[in-house]
Amino acid sequence: MKTYKLFWIPRVLAILFILFVSVFALDVFTGEAPLIQELGGFVIHLIPSFALIIVLIISWKKPLIGVLYLSFWV
Repeated sequence: MKTYKLFWIPRVLAILFILFVSVFALDVFTGEAPLIQELGGFVIHLIPSFALIIVLIISWKKPLIGVLYLSFWV
């Protein structure tokens, strides 16, 4: 049962971190620019979240690759 938690805790923390980073993209909607420009800025501000989602998906499917990726940055 403990190994089950060891697999899920980092995944849940990564999802929460991605949601936390994504909240900062909401500062684009100030109401001064047209909606199309605001949506474009929103997508640009979400690029780090998209990159983190890709890393999460890869490390979810292949845990060894996720460990190697994280050990490279630490």
